[in-house]
Amino acid sequence: MIKLISNDEKKLAELAKRNTYIIRYIENPTEDMQLDFVRKIGYNIQGIKNPTEKVKLEAVKQNGSSIKYIKKPSKEVQLAAVREDGYAIEYISDPSEEIQLEAVKQNGSSIKYIKNPSKEVQLEAVKQNGYAIQYISDPSEEVQLEAVKRNGCVIEYIENPSEEVQLAAIKRDSYIIRCINEPSEEIQLAAVKRNGCVIEYIENPSEEVQLEAVKQNCCAIEYISDPSEEVQLEAVKQRYPHVVENIKIKLCEKATDYLINNPIEMYKITNNMYVFKTTGRDVVCEYKDNQWYYSLGCQYNITKDVFIDRIYNDGEGDPDKFPHRKQYLEVIDYVENLDMNK
Repeated sequence: MIKLISNDEKKLAELAKRNTYIIRYIENPTEDMQLDFVRKIGYNIQGIKNPTEKVKLEAVKQNGSSIKYIKKPSKEVQLAAVREDGYAIEYISDPSEEIQLEAVKQNGSSIKYIKNPSKEVQLEAVKQNGYAIQYISDPSEEVQLEAVKRNGCVIEYIENPSEEVQLAAIKRDSYIIRCINEPSEEIQLAAVKRNGCVIEYIENPSEEVQLEAVKQNCCAIEYISDPSEEVQLEAVKQRYPHVVENIKIKLCEKATDYLINNPIEMYKITNNMYVFKTTGRDVVCEYKDNQWYYSLGCQYNITKDVFIDRIYNDGEGDPDKFPHRKQYLEVIDYVENLDMNK
């Protein structure tokens, strides 16, 4: 049996809660019905005739962009909409600066929907999202600085940035030098002092820039074409583990002499274990089962014969060309001649 119920308000309200889309077919729905309708989906307000202010507010709180279905929204509704979604400002005609500020505070990129934003609005936009600067026509240096402080990468959206703006971007991320066209030596130095390896992105760096790069990170010499004797010497002086193995050039005489004459540091851990700090990798030597085992880098507990074979045959070999390998041989000779029976 089917029973027809058409005018029971309570029953209709319960039905509307379960099936909100039917409200558009209910003549004169109550405010409670309307509120349930928009709280689930803000866009549902388009199906309500003459919604109350309270219903409008609930709709934009659920989805700011639902304001596009509201005729002549009040200031309170506009504020609620942009606070939920800054992009909702696209649907607000002639928004006040207060509305604009709230929109960009929620989403800096919403400035793209604002005509002739004030400097204050621009600053708030880039503070929220540095990338918002791409939507600002002819931003002031103050706005540019605020943007790159938030995200150095946005410098690519700035036409002819000043040196001050470039420095601010480099301080945020030294790799930003890749995005700077013909950086000055001052900018280059600022970049390599923070990360020597960014010299890879500098065309024809001066010797001063090269020196600062290898001082910060001796591995930067890999990215320097034909480094001078002074630059090579500065790099090997850092004695960073395995840096010498990463140098793909034949070292000059001064750098080679430095490596050869610089003493190997030895640390006695126990009677059966020594650690040697060389100009290459640290070598751990451990005596067990009546023989010495060697560990360095990713090689663990290799025997003397295996170690010597790798010294001569791994890569280009030749201890005369790579002094750190000669030091490995010295380490082997030293420990193998220790009297372990004492």
